[in-house]
Amino acid sequence: MWRTWILSAAMVAVAAVVLLTGAFDVTSVVTAVLLLALAWVVSPLFFPHHVDDATARRDAAARGVPVVYWRPGARSASGCAPLCAPARVARSG
Repeated sequence: MWRTWILSAAMVAVAAVVLLTGAFDVTSVVTAVLLLALAWVVSPLFFPHHVDDATARRDAAARGVPVVYWRPGARSASGCAPLCAPARVARSG
């Protein structure tokens, strides 16, 4: 858990150092704001967390939508024609 936050924590620390040690000129404020925005983007808060199968099925049933599993390395629909075609036929028929 700590490894996922270490880069964001380092960026926040650098932004704090920039603001506390430098004059509050435009460059230091812009640098700090950019560092804080980048820290948010690389933090686990920016990306959705992993949901286990039971939770995904329960949420999907409540919303009436299917559960879609993503396999690492899977391509878009145009790149998986041999694998996706039987699934499309089964869904349509």
